[in-house]
Amino acid sequence: MKIVKFSRAPLSHGALVGLVALLGALGASCHKSQAAEPAGPQVPTGQVWLTPAQVSDAKIELQTVTEHDVDDTILTSGRVTLDDLRSAHVFSPVTGRVVKISAQLGEHVKKGDPLAVIESPDIGNAVSDVHKAEADLIAAEHDYKRKKGLFEQKAGSAADLETAEDSWRRAKAEIERA
Repeated sequence: MKIVKFSRAPLSHGALVGLVALLGALGASCHKSQAAEPAGPQVPTGQVWLTPAQVSDAKIELQTVTEHDVDDTILTSGRVTLDDLRSAHVFSPVTGRVVKISAQLGEHVKKGDPLAVIESPDIGNAVSDVHKAEADLIAAEHDYKRKKGLFEQKAGSAADLETAEDSWRRAKAEIERA
């Protein structure tokens, strides 16, 4: 409560009304300052405390913290992209079905390390082509040697030797292609 000291000089009607208004304002501010002070602890800056009535009015449900199993699936939307600086594109020279994966996701590999085993009809055809080309080369080489021997003994013609030599060269080229 504040103490106000007045002088003994006579007061006019306007001064008396002003004095009454001042005393009323002082009393009201005194009453407000006492009511504004919380009865409990001070709320720290940056926090909000609710009274039980405010919690009830806001329909806030309180529960004790306990452990619960959480589903490991989170439904969300987004876009997954590769980091081009940390990924490389790997292509197979043949078509086929992957039957075994040798390198695991995130594993560091070096050039030449096997990444996967592919079962491919293209490989079967290519191996077959190589074996056929090897057999054709052997046959053409035998024919060329035979024609060359006959030509050296003057028992064969130069045309037959040249034809055999051309067949032998074509067989060598085919094995390189295969």
